[in-house]
Amino acid sequence: MTLSELAAELDLSSQAASERLRRGIRTLVQTVLDDQLLDDREFDSDSR
Repeated sequence: MTLSELAAELDLSSQAASERLRRGIRTLVQTVLDDQLLDDREFDSDSR
């Protein structure tokens, strides 16, 4: 699906769809990295 198609499906402008997609990706990546950091800290404390 193209960004233009997604925007039309959501009844948004292409720019608004792009901004929402960018924010969603940023949130997803931050969440995954935060979870990974927590997992790494748990592993480090378990191995001591």
